[in-house]
Amino acid sequence: MEYLRYILKFFYHIRWWIITLPLIAALIAIFATRHLPATYDVKATIYTGIISGYNIESNIGVSISQPSNGMDNLLNIITSESTLKKVAIRLYTKCMIHGSAEQDNNYMQAASFRQWMGTPAEVQSLIDKNDEEKTVKALLAYERPNKNNFIYG
Repeated sequence: MEYLRYILKFFYHIRWWIITLPLIAALIAIFATRHLPATYDVKATIYTGIISGYNIESNIGVSISQPSNGMDNLLNIITSESTLKKVAIRLYTKCMIHGSAEQDNNYMQAASFRQWMGTPAEVQSLIDKNDEEKTVKALLAYERPNKNNFIYG
């Protein structure tokens, strides 16, 4: 019981330090980070394998849930944000390169292409009608996490 009294007495004597130092640290952190941007570019890749390292022919250690696990992994890869972004950029590139405002084709209907021709001029200048890979790289380089950026939107 005597130890508890000494500990409480010690904390009582340093109570102002316990209150003041964290407040000073918080104010310094707020002051030092007040001009940092609110958004950040983040890139991550997670590959778990199609069925977590098992194939269809393997019998050893295979349980009934592994094929289901594999399909879940495959669906997660397909619906991940980075995969959807890559597919959307490639689809946009193909449509803008091969589309036509006069007639429908395999890539896009003419009416839809005319709507997409209203994209900003700086984005249209990135489209190289001769090189699809160059266009994809240019569009990805143009993209920034900003709500006013056409490609990010």
